[in-house]
Amino acid sequence: MNDSDLCPCCSAKIFSECCRDLLAGTKFARTPLELMRSRYAAHACKNMTHILRTMRGKPLKRFDEEKTRDEWFEQCIWKRLEIIDAPDVAENSKDGIVEFKAYYDFRGSEHFLHERSKFELFDGKWYYVAGQNKSPNIEVSNKVGRNDACPCGSGKKYKKCCAT
Repeated sequence: MNDSDLCPCCSAKIFSECCRDLLAGTKFARTPLELMRSRYAAHACKNMTHILRTMRGKPLKRFDEEKTRDEWFEQCIWKRLEIIDAPDVAENSKDGIVEFKAYYDFRGSEHFLHERSKFELFDGKWYYVAGQNKSPNIEVSNKVGRNDACPCGSGKKYKKCCAT
């Protein structure tokens, strides 16, 4: 990604004035929304370091780096981020919420991830600490068979995952 390209987080800002320094680790997100945008940009830019650096708690303990690299980085083409809700965080608040839809192509089919993410402030830095999936049914533009691998990348058969 070039510094003068539009940032993949869909902020309408150029990369060097948006998520570049966050992904490089030379700057930290000031709000949950800024962190959410940078985490999306990290997926689009295949920046595992930023994804890992910005998680705490259960998501970090359960994180499968190899699966993320193989499925979310190598097999997905990230298209756009839509912020649905990102309430302002009070000055003394230690947590925040961002609801979003992240659109991507997976093996030639269009999908989206709809999540309500929770962020917490630790030692002056925001971290992703939980996410509630709001889209159990994956939008698929190509027909997926019941016994095919689920296009969400879970590794399960479609009938045992998103088809239910």
